[in-house]
Amino acid sequence: MRVLAPNISLFLNLSQCYINKREYHDAIRTASEVLKRDATNEKALFRRAKAQMGTWQLDQAEADFTKLLEHYPDSKKLVDTQRVILNKKKKELDEETNNVYKEMMKGFSL
Repeated sequence: MRVLAPNISLFLNLSQCYINKREYHDAIRTASEVLKRDATNEKALFRRAKAQMGTWQLDQAEADFTKLLEHYPDSKKLVDTQRVILNKKKKELDEETNNVYKEMMKGFSL
C-alpha cells in the first residue's frame, strides 16, 4: 500500500492542475486513476465530480457527490455548495434542450 500512496498524491495533484486549467477530461482521467486504487478517496471523488460538471456529465457528477456524502458526511456543506451549481447547470441544459426542440418544431408547423 505504501508504494501506491505517492501515485495517489501525484494523480490528485494532476487532477487539480487540470481542473485549474479547465482541462476537464484529463482531470476526470487522473481522478479516476486514484479511484481505481482507492474507491472512496475524498479528494478524487470531489475533483472528478467538479470536472464532470465542467464537461456537462451532470448525472455522473451527481453520483460522485452522492458517494462522497455517503463516505464523508462532514463534506455536506461543500457538496451542497457544488450541488447549487450543478442544479443551475441542469436547468441551463434543460432550457437549452427545450429551445432546440422548439426550433426544430417550428419547421414542422404549418
